[in-house]
Amino acid sequence: MTIQVISIYAPNLLPTAGSQEEYVNFIISLEHFLEEARNVADAVIVGGDWNMVLDDNLDAEKGTNTPKICIDQLLELMDNFTLTDVFRSMYPERKSHTFAPAGQNPKGIFRRLDYFLVSADLLEMIDSIEHVEHHISDHRRVVLTLTATQKKKKAPSLWRHNDILNKKAEFIEECEAEVKDVTQREELTDARAKWEYIKYRIRKISRRYNKRRIEERSQR
Repeated sequence: MTIQVISIYAPNLLPTAGSQEEYVNFIISLEHFLEEARNVADAVIVGGDWNMVLDDNLDAEKGTNTPKICIDQLLELMDNFTLTDVFRSMYPERKSHTFAPAGQNPKGIFRRLDYFLVSADLLEMIDSIEHVEHHISDHRRVVLTLTATQKKKKAPSLWRHNDILNKKAEFIEECEAEVKDVTQREELTDARAKWEYIKYRIRKISRRYNKRRIEERSQR
């Protein structure tokens, strides 16, 4: 698998129309780079300082009012290129900030401004993602660890849901209960984060049921 890595530094996002327009144009220009990357690579990793939080509740301390037009532009890019916020995918409810000044910070402002967006095909290769303090910066390092497996001319092995489980009433009931639980959580305010968490919980249930099914068959 060929992976293209793109490092970004987004413009500062201020509460002005001009600043928001600059940010939207930055995302549009990034789309052109991703189009080129799609022609030469199997997957992409895009990371850096996005200077914007995706969820005001989970990614910010002391509140923020991120312009919806900017969030929507980035979420649209993520949808168009099947990119996932690795940290939020692995930790749907965790509050952890990358802009975290160790010195004077009288207003107590903390933000998760730095994050990796990766192609869906890479998700199963990810071992960990961490926010690590850096003594020369007010931003923490975001350390992403992947394990690449050598395969002989084969595409990466991706998990697929076993459709047979859809006929199992017990499985359906548990999935419906999980969806209901997630949709009622007030702390998950961002629709995309909520959707990613629902998929994560359903995958866990599906894997557990499929593993049990395989074990039962092997014991016959």
